[in-house]
Amino acid sequence: MSNNIKTHKDLINALRKTEAMDNLIKCLEQEPVVLLGIICRNYEKTGQPVPDHQVHPSGYLGDVSLKSLISANMIKSLSGDHLALGRYEPTPEGLKVYKILVKEGVYSTAVKPNPPNKPEDNESKNGNQKEARGKKTPA
Repeated sequence: MSNNIKTHKDLINALRKTEAMDNLIKCLEQEPVVLLGIICRNYEKTGQPVPDHQVHPSGYLGDVSLKSLISANMIKSLSGDHLALGRYEPTPEGLKVYKILVKEGVYSTAVKPNPPNKPEDNESKNGNQKEARGKKTPA
């Protein structure tokens, strides 16, 4: 394959054909949709801007996804309050698009982000790890 790569454009085209790049592009397309759903669902339940700690963006990709939603006028970023560093609120257009996506069934099949670990989850995992460490493995 590398024998055919003679320019930057050739390299980009070769990379685009890889499974890894295909998965990255799918994530880039899906992450903002998931975040819009989280923000709109929470906003509809409470009628209040959604605190950043309830959004669960995933690292750099999540940050870029939030910025793309803001740039596309789907959500607006608000300053934090005593419980959050920042908050997000869907715009009227964002709510309209969200409702269209709900009707299309997008959110019934979208990958949902993992919620943060609960303290009791960590305790049970740690307990299991301690038990496993205490057992001797057969030689």
